[in-house]
Amino acid sequence: MSKEKYNFELRLSYTTTLQSRFNGTFQDARLRGDRIASRMGRTRLYAYNEKLRRWEMLGTFLGHMRYLNKWGEENIIKSDYSCLIRVIKTQETK
Repeated sequence: MSKEKYNFELRLSYTTTLQSRFNGTFQDARLRGDRIASRMGRTRLYAYNEKLRRWEMLGTFLGHMRYLNKWGEENIIKSDYSCLIRVIKTQETK
């Protein structure tokens, strides 16, 4: 997987309170998102879309290495981050 950096936001799902805004890789997003979700509950992952100039929700971390994409499909986060990549590639094709 590439080491490209993107702008991410992590927000608590039930209050939409901003927990973290950072520039990093998908690995950084997975580690931070899962850590916050395991401790505080569902956490939404947003990425900044520079073409549209807005934040777009990619999915929700459920904690304990579980991830729910924006279409409602639950995935176990693997070491290759394939569930996160799939969400990005699907958005780019639309």
